[in-house]
Parts: sequence; structure tokens; C-alpha cells
Amino acid sequence: MIERSSRYFIRLMAGVLLAVFAIPLLNSCGKSTDASSPNTNNTRVVVANLSPDALPVSVYINNRIQATSTTSAGAIFRYPVSGSTLNSLSYFYISDVNYPVQFRSTGGTKVTLATVDSLPQKNGKYSIFLTGFLTNSTLKTIFLTDTDAVPAVGRGKVRFLNASPGSTSLDVYANGQKLFDDIKYLSNSKFVELPAGNYDMKIFIHGDQNTIQARVNPVTVADGRFYTLTGFGVLGRTDTAQFTAGLITNK
Repeated sequence: MIERSSRYFIRLMAGVLLAVFAIPLLNSCGKSTDASSPNTNNTRVVVANLSPDALPVSVYINNRIQATSTTSAGAIFRYPVSGSTLNSLSYFYISDVNYPVQFRSTGGTKVTLATVDSLPQKNGKYSIFLTGFLTNSTLKTIFLTDTDAVPAVGRGKVRFLNASPGSTSLDVYANGQKLFDDIKYLSNSKFVELPAGNYDMKIFIHGDQNTIQARVNPVTVADGRFYTLTGFGVLGRTDTAQFTAGLITNK
């Protein structure tokens, strides 16, 4: 009788252990590998298509189309129609690191339009931009690292990116004071600390304060936050490709 009870107990415990180990396996089979979900790489990017004529594009890494936090399939990045479009951009997790980032067309054979020279690293946080023109083969990519030293208490940080194809150098004034000087196309400033508060940001052609090329007002700098003021579009145009600016929140 005791021996029979022992065998029953052993079988019972074996069944319990099997169930314990099987449940995680079943759950893992049902988990999504969507790039918008946290993964072991823990690498996040924000992407903006700033090329006026490249049309919608997708981002590929290691031949995998990337998805954002709002798309379960491959994300499509379109040219912004205003600076406020940049304000709504958000970071998403990428599927692979240490591989080139490619911008590809969304139709037909999905041709590679441009490749980013820098490689995302594990635990990184980056901004990736496409700019220039497809029609004259001047598409360019910009790859920025979005981390920096923590600002002092009561202060935030802002940098400026010139992504306006064909532009001369640009200056940026904040509340009437020069903040960034002589920023050339495809270049960006370092992060600069500012006291938390509201700023009237005006962008001029370098050395010429007679004509405001773009204005973002207000730019609200919050305590401990990081921002990228981005100038894009074409100086002198008056259509949807006209020069404008927007703010990306990096932290």
C-alpha cells in the first residue's frame, strides 16, 4: 500500500514539473518578435524622412523591415508637411544592432535608396534622418547619438540640426540671443544647456538677421529633457517643400 502511494506521488510530482516547464515554452512561442517591443538589444531609434521627393520609405536592418510602436507590420515614413509633424515622432526598438540601416522604397522591388554609414550599438539611442533629393541622386543620411551628460537641475538641453538640402549655413536665435552659429547642411551642434522655460526660436541664414527663414514659438524646454531643433525643406520654396523647422524630444 505504501509502495503504491509512493509511485502515485512520484507520478503526480512529475506531472506538476512538466506543466511548470511547459507553460513558459508555450508562452514564448506566442510572443511577438515585433521590433517595437523591448528586446535584448535595448536599442531605440527615431526616424524622420526629410527628403522632399523620396516618397514614402521603409527602414530595414539586416534585411528586416522595422516596425514602430504603432505598427505591427513595417513602418512607412513620409515627408513631413510641417514642423509640427516632427513633434509627434516617437522612439521604437529595432530588431538588430551592428548592421547597416537602409532606407528602401515601399513599392515595387523596394530599392535601397540610401544606407546609413554608422551602425547602431546595443543599448543605444539614436536619431536617423533621410534628406536630399532622389531626382538628382543627392540623398543623404544623418545619424545622431541622442545621449549626453545630464543637465543641471532646472535646466534642459537643445541642439540644432541643419537637414535642409542645398542650404547655406544657418544661425539660430533664442529669445533674441544667438544660440547656434554657422551650422552647415548635414551638420548639427552640440547639446546646449538652457534654463527650463519657453523660447522663441528663429532661424536665419548665417550672418543675415533681416529675414526669418523659420520660427518655432514657443519651444518649451523642460527640466532634465533633451531636444533636437531640426531645420528641413528648401530655402526659397513656397510649396510643401518649403523650409521649416520642428522639435524632436530625445528624452
